[in-house]
Amino acid sequence: MKPFESQSIYGAWLQAAEHLLGIDEDSDYNLILDIQAPLGFSESDKKIRDIVDSFLIRHKEQPLDTVADTIFPLGLYQRFGTEGVFSKYPEIVYPKILKKKGNDWGRYAHRLVRIQTEDRGKSILMDKDTGRPVNPLEKLVAKLSNYKRDPKRAAYEANLIDPVQDIPIYRPSQDRCLMMGGPCLSHLSFKVTNDKTLALTAFYRNHDYVERTLGNLLGLSWLLYFVSKETDIPAGGLTCISSMAQLEKGSWRQAELKGMIEQCRVEWDANSAEEVVEWSKVSVAIKT
Repeated sequence: MKPFESQSIYGAWLQAAEHLLGIDEDSDYNLILDIQAPLGFSESDKKIRDIVDSFLIRHKEQPLDTVADTIFPLGLYQRFGTEGVFSKYPEIVYPKILKKKGNDWGRYAHRLVRIQTEDRGKSILMDKDTGRPVNPLEKLVAKLSNYKRDPKRAAYEANLIDPVQDIPIYRPSQDRCLMMGGPCLSHLSFKVTNDKTLALTAFYRNHDYVERTLGNLLGLSWLLYFVSKETDIPAGGLTCISSMAQLEKGSWRQAELKGMIEQCRVEWDANSAEEVVEWSKVSVAIKT
């Protein structure tokens, strides 16, 4: 196991990317990012975000916000509240995404709020009592909201086992035959820690550190922000475990990739001494 600690998602990503750049193999295993203030946003974070975004856009890859939106639709939440996440995204936005992209397995953001009942089918699991679609994320928020009355600190899984009580990120019937191009995020776990903050742990079976990882971390921080705000439990740390991680080969040359990561390091060292990012910055930093 290789742990990398930082106050911010950008600092943790940079350390891990430098590690991958410095090894001879194409990939490494069991990388753990331990991020203490995932919702914070410092000047050094901004510099790294701009550098990586410019690199991705220049090479015709998705920018960070687009990748993050596949995990949590923060813009809809900011405009419409929970209705934007629980209703407008699955019923209006997601069908347009599928029609436009022709994506085979879907989006994490959709799996958080809807459960398909057939292998690669479109039928949605309905709650017999309410007549509404079963919404795993809504159930998770309800369970956490009950924490002060019934403080079970480790009962809030976004798992692949129980499709009613947990959030089925990985769907065995749908995903088991996808060797590539399928969902890499397998498991999400929310915990209320000893200091009464809400922590999120994410497990990835595979992680592309250039095209996806930093955007994934951003999306996970948005999801943590949402659950924290809706449950009134202060947001804590984010832990991301990559069973396999790689600096994948894209349309860029290796020298370009190395230069981008080195530029991130220069900006980080010039603007940050691993400063403590205060939670007061969250309200203006969550999305710009």
